[in-house]
Amino acid sequence: MTLGGLGEPCLNSELGAVIAGAKELFPDLPVAVLTNSSLLPDPDVRRELAQADIVLPSMDTLVPAEYHRLNRPHAAAGLTAIRQGLLDFRAAYDGKIFLEVLLLAGINDSAENSDLLQDFCRELAPDRVDVVTLSRPGAHPGCQAASAETLARFRAALGGAAQDAGAPRRAEGH
Repeated sequence: MTLGGLGEPCLNSELGAVIAGAKELFPDLPVAVLTNSSLLPDPDVRRELAQADIVLPSMDTLVPAEYHRLNRPHAAAGLTAIRQGLLDFRAAYDGKIFLEVLLLAGINDSAENSDLLQDFCRELAPDRVDVVTLSRPGAHPGCQAASAETLARFRAALGGAAQDAGAPRRAEGH
């Protein structure tokens, strides 16, 4: 069962109760939560989110200029804090993390981003990294899907980093 909805699930002040209720209603199904990662600096959010079996956080870029251009974040949603929040979450979380990276041509498909995300994946040790791009028109004019070559380059770099970092820790079931 995947919790996503029309917005950020971690904004729900009852996230822990929602996850517990889903597990009670469907005890044989794992509970997954999609998140844009913006609230992971908050220890209360991390604690409630840790009740999920699988967490699918987004981290599209670690380059500050790309982050601001891509996400147009609220001033309180700092990239450094989000990065650290993800790492803090991983340190206390025993479930699976499937990191999602959305690439847009000319926005966050830089070699610098690939290098920074590769180092981050080694640190985070996600169980899986999904590198994706637009499959329909973007919400903002001018957004274009990343090329197949760019997707392949990022997938090779990030998937390899995740496997290298995560293999000893999460060898079972893979």
